[in-house]
Amino acid sequence: LEHELGHRSQTPELAPSPFAAPALVLPELVGPAQPYVRQQEALPVAPRSSEEASPMRVLALAGGAALLIGLAFFVGFVIEQGWLTPALRFGLGATFSALLTLAAWPVARRGHEPVAGAIGGAGLGGWFAAWLVARHVHELVAAPLTFAALGLGAAACLLIADRLRLRLMAGLATAAACATPVLVGAHGDRLHELMLYQTLVISALLVLDWRQRWPELPTIGLLATWILGAQWASEHLHADTGGGPLLAWASVMLVASATSAWAPLRNR
Repeated sequence: LEHELGHRSQTPELAPSPFAAPALVLPELVGPAQPYVRQQEALPVAPRSSEEASPMRVLALAGGAALLIGLAFFVGFVIEQGWLTPALRFGLGATFSALLTLAAWPVARRGHEPVAGAIGGAGLGGWFAAWLVARHVHELVAAPLTFAALGLGAAACLLIADRLRLRLMAGLATAAACATPVLVGAHGDRLHELMLYQTLVISALLVLDWRQRWPELPTIGLLATWILGAQWASEHLHADTGGGPLLAWASVMLVASATSAWAPLRNR
C-alpha cells in the first residue's frame, strides 16, 4: 500500500483541457511602420539650344540698333526745332542715357540677356552722343572732362556686363572705350597719356577675358591700340622726340598680345 500510495502521490503532468481558452499569440513586428510617401518624378528640363537663342540675339541686335538710331534722329529733330537750350538738352540726354543703361539690370534679371545687352549698349551710345555734342558742337565742357566722362561710362558698362554676364554689352563698351581717344581728339602730342590709358584698357579687358572667357575683348583692345599707335607714328614720327616712348609702347603691347594669345593655347 505504501508503495502504491507513494507512486500516486507524485504530481502528474496536467494535459491541456479541451475547454480552456486558446492562448493569444501576438504577431512579431518586422519593423516600424513606414509612412506612405509619394515620390514625385523629376521632369527632365530640355536644354536651351543655340538655334533658339540665335534669333533672339539677332532681334536684340536689331532692336538695340533701331533704338540708338531713333534716339539720334529724335535728338537731331529737337535740336533743329530749338525747343530746348543746349545745356538743358545735354543734361536731359545724359540723364536719359544713364537711366537706359541702368535699365539693363532688371531686364537681365528676368532672363533676357541679349535684350539687356542691347539696351545697355544703346544707353552707352546715348551717353557718348550727349557728351560729344556738348563738347564739339556747343563747347559746353572741356576736353579732359569729356574724356573722363566717356572713360567712366565705358568702365561702368564693363562692370555691369561682368556682373550680369552680358557679352554683347561688354563688346560694345570695349569698342567705345577704345574709340574714346579718337572721338575726343586726345590722341595728338600726348603720347604718354595715350599709352597709359590704353594700357589700363588692355589690362581691364584681360581680366574680363580671364573671368568670363570672352577672348574677343582683348583682341578688340589690342587692335585699337595698334591702330592708335600707327596713327600717332604717321603724324609725329618725323620729330626727334617720340621714338623711344613709341618703341616702349610697342614692346608692352607685344607682351600683352603674346599673353592674350597664350591663354587659348594653354586651354587646349
